Amino acid sequence: MFLWGPTGIGKSQSLMAGAADIAEEQDMEFTTDRDAVDKFRFLDIRLSQMEPADVRGIPDISGERTVWKIPDWYPKEGKGILFFDELNLAAPSIQSAAYQIILDRLLDQYPLPEGWVCVAAGNRIEDRANVYEMSAPLRNRFLHYELATPHPERWIDWALDNNIDPRIVSFIKSKPNLLNTSEQNLDKKSFATPRSWEMLSDVIQYLDVDDFNDEEDYYHMLQCHSSAAVGTAPAADFLIFLKYMQDLDIDDILRDPKAHDLEDMRSDKLYALASAVYMRYEPKQGFVRKFIGVCNEIPQEFGVLMIRMVGSDKKNAYALLNYGKERQLQTFMDRYGKLFSGGI
Repeated sequence: MFLWGPTGIGKSQSLMAGAADIAEEQDMEFTTDRDAVDKFRFLDIRLSQMEPADVRGIPDISGERTVWKIPDWYPKEGKGILFFDELNLAAPSIQSAAYQIILDRLLDQYPLPEGWVCVAAGNRIEDRANVYEMSAPLRNRFLHYELATPHPERWIDWALDNNIDPRIVSFIKSKPNLLNTSEQNLDKKSFATPRSWEMLSDVIQYLDVDDFNDEEDYYHMLQCHSSAAVGTAPAADFLIFLKYMQDLDIDDILRDPKAHDLEDMRSDKLYALASAVYMRYEPKQGFVRKFIGVCNEIPQEFGVLMIRMVGSDKKNAYALLNYGKERQLQTFMDRYGKLFSGGI
């Protein structure tokens, strides 16, 4: 199988997640350790970083006949996936060295064990990824599938399960068209993709306003990192979103949500409110009651987002059910009970 698709949409991550699911189905532990023969292995082989000898091995002429000594990455036993990532970044001579493995499941006289399968992935020529045209014989050795950018809702599902910064989750929820801007910005240094939003999340989660001289310096640094990761235009919109969060009086909203007419608040500010409240969340009785109060007053789709954020940590989700006042909790469950019965 060969997976094609634009840069940064998660081809490699999707395959790794699929491999982990297969391992679970086979009651095996998943690993990327090439030496763990008792586990289901996912071996990422980058042909573009190899010479032909790295693929086929080197000849041993110590005896009367030449015998090829196979490379250390080639599996001799067990189960797993040989993943040739960015295969078409490799020069044609390197690609050719992999023909026999991919088609015949052989490396010289050494067969690929029955429990192994070959998978590859790469960018398309139109993605300006400096790839080589694959030869017809090599192309014909694969089943070809093209992956599209994940639907924003599917990406949000993934983001909530993978510790993506809640500010980014809410922002993409409010502006789903900015999840991927690569198609019109491939000529620029930075552009938004699911991968670059994840990279930005990894950076900004460790930025604390208290570590800066003032808020202006803090937001300037956020803007620098955002522009570096996703490009100038998406970064500008993201900074506006963060300023919405800053301008909200979260303490007052939590204290008396009914006084703020949350049903009529603009949607972009409601998304900012959802992430701002979540970032204050504590699994304590006093806060949980305030959180439930906001969920009962906010339009339902935004309450759902808040609960799904909280639900990424199950102990927080349980606290919602344990600490609500009886009347508050009944209203809350009338609106959101299906989320809990179906699994957040």
